Amino acid sequence: MRAIIISSTFLTIVGVVFVVVETLVRHHRDRYDVIVECGDGHRYTTYWVPAASFKAVRLGTTRYQRCPVGRHWVRT
Repeated sequence: MRAIIISSTFLTIVGVVFVVVETLVRHHRDRYDVIVECGDGHRYTTYWVPAASFKAVRLGTTRYQRCPVGRHWVRT
């Protein structure tokens, strides 16, 4: 009988795809939709997923996101 060898690269790709699909499914259930407010007082909705940044830029532990109301970058 032949042993099936699965490479670590394949397992990593499968894991990443699983996380992305799960995140998108949960997003459609409005589980991670939150209302945020920028420093200028503009309020807007975004989706907040722990340890992931789909609509924000991460620099260290800080997220920077574009405010769609005032069209400026804010720390969220």
